Amino acid sequence: MSLKRAAFLSAASGCAWGAIGYLPAGRAVIMQSAVGFLWGLTFMGYILVLWPLSYLNCWLIWKQADARNEPIESGGDP
Repeated sequence: MSLKRAAFLSAASGCAWGAIGYLPAGRAVIMQSAVGFLWGLTFMGYILVLWPLSYLNCWLIWKQADARNEPIESGGDP
């Protein structure tokens, strides 16, 4: 990671946490949790694992939804 990128990320996270501090208490807790979750996904590398899994999950749901529209073949023992 370059020094410029590290400085930018540090400044951006400082601004985000500073902006969260001005929210009412209930909303600040929710925003801190959401920002922390996204920070962890992005910088810990989990997004590289979870994004393909979420895509696979959506693909399986679409396949199942399409399977309901296919006609059932006649014949065979029920």
